[in-house]
Amino acid sequence: MYYQSFYPYQPFQSFQDESELSRATKSMDSRFFGVEEGFLAGNIVRSEYLPYKNYRVPKLNPKNDRESKLYNLLALYDYSHDLNLILDVYPTDKEALALFTEINNQYKKAREEYVKQYGPLMAEDARDENGMFNYITTPSPWIAR
Repeated sequence: MYYQSFYPYQPFQSFQDESELSRATKSMDSRFFGVEEGFLAGNIVRSEYLPYKNYRVPKLNPKNDRESKLYNLLALYDYSHDLNLILDVYPTDKEALALFTEINNQYKKAREEYVKQYGPLMAEDARDENGMFNYITTPSPWIAR
């Protein structure tokens, strides 16, 4: 096409960081990006991602353990949501279903760890060991400490 002569296609630059987030889809044979790549690019399907001109997505650097765990939660949730949308359209896709199950389990485990260490993220997380609703008594995640 005419516009491609001005802005040639630049393939996505994969990240060099081998983090826990990209463990699920390490294989380049997979049609899906890893969790962190998909989160930063805003799309988990390799064949559908087209970068804008020469733009490179900056890597986010959490300042502490809490931000790192929250970033991990956001990435895992976003990835599982995208897989859920893919499964809505292609319900017999075995690769997407297996990946959805794996990512969803990772998300649930990471969320439980975060809630146990830093307090509730949502109202349903706000029950203490006595069965009391303690959402009001714990600081909200967006309040600086």
